[in-house]
Amino acid sequence: MDLVSIEMNTPCLCNAALEPRLRGRITNRPIRIRCLAAVCFWISVWSGPGPVPAHAAGFGEYQVKAVFLYNLVHFIQWPSGAFPGEAAPFIIGVFGPDPFDGHLTETIQNERIRGRPILVTRYADPEELRTRPCHLLFVSRQALKMWPLLKEVLDNRPVLTVSDVNGFAEMGGMANLLTRRRKIKIEINIRQAKRAGLGVSAKLLNLADIVPDNPT
Repeated sequence: MDLVSIEMNTPCLCNAALEPRLRGRITNRPIRIRCLAAVCFWISVWSGPGPVPAHAAGFGEYQVKAVFLYNLVHFIQWPSGAFPGEAAPFIIGVFGPDPFDGHLTETIQNERIRGRPILVTRYADPEELRTRPCHLLFVSRQALKMWPLLKEVLDNRPVLTVSDVNGFAEMGGMANLLTRRRKIKIEINIRQAKRAGLGVSAKLLNLADIVPDNPT
């Protein structure tokens, strides 16, 4: 079962309503790219189970995944102790080579999460997370070999770990964005999220694939 399927280069129901207004203007406007994908995301979430293709003609894989990351945050609850103060920013981290090529920064530009500004931080060494913590950490494919060390550093900390590699959720990652036949679905490891003190929306759990830890 898919949480949401954003299908590349394929029209959808939401496209019929949006395209007349946005056609010809979306390509060079990050905010319009964000709005189009976000609207399709919310339509799919509120419409119930099953894949709902979203129009993403001309969008790259990581443009779409940047929007997924931003929207995913709205389904997760962090403990109050995860933030040093009421005005502290929400920090999205990227570990390893950044596959988003600026799209993640564009997506969160001028956006806020529960009233907090959003920052994007990049990491190359697991130890950096001890002194420069984040709230969501995306682990790039090229850096997956560092996952055992990352998991050790982040153990029981309120950090939502996300990647887009087969088996990541089974290895103890909390969310996995998988591309299947030009569609994106989300896997959730609820046990790991709870161990970190994170709350996961029932709506997300009803629509995502729930993945257990690999017993081996």
